Amino acid sequence: RGRIARVDALAEALVARAAARMDEVVGKLTAPLEQTRRELVNSTAGNLIADAIRERAGADVAVHNRGGIRAALPAGPITRRDLFSILPFDNHVTTVTLTGEQLVELFRTSVEDGRRGALEFSGARLVVRREEGRPRRVEVLVGGEPVAPGARVRLATNSFLATGGDGWQVLGDAAEREEDVVMLRDLLEEQLSRGPVTPPAEQRYDVVR
Repeated sequence: RGRIARVDALAEALVARAAARMDEVVGKLTAPLEQTRRELVNSTAGNLIADAIRERAGADVAVHNRGGIRAALPAGPITRRDLFSILPFDNHVTTVTLTGEQLVELFRTSVEDGRRGALEFSGARLVVRREEGRPRRVEVLVGGEPVAPGARVRLATNSFLATGGDGWQVLGDAAEREEDVVMLRDLLEEQLSRGPVTPPAEQRYDVVR
């Protein structure tokens, strides 16, 4: 009984230590981190996460799936538990190489195929022309210029999408893969540790009707 009691006490101490670490304030948001499911609209959470992935990888473009963003966060102090709530999956950063043609097809599918859900993105602008009320004719700008079909584009994403998750086989089949084992939520914690973070609210779609 004494041994069991000591084990129980140790376990309780470990749980308390883990809880204290999870509840530690790691930074501050100056504005809410919001999700969206709206068509042709970027979210502040998606912008921030995609920007963090692209910055970490030094990539031309980054994408992140909306379904991987599991919560919204209010402005104010942010704890490590908050970061686990928004990014609960153990996804890390993966960088691949796509052709310009593949990149355009990736974004065209993101815009036109509602079954998979739109991708959040960084490092690109999407010019989308509507025809009969539906988004069609997607043009992808990288560095302010239309991406050439034969261009080589370094694209960073999370490890789930990089293995073809959610049906994104173009990413699963992509060449020149680089794995970075840093977790996405750790990227956000690193950003927050530098000082208050203002989530980027700009829209990265240009919709032509």
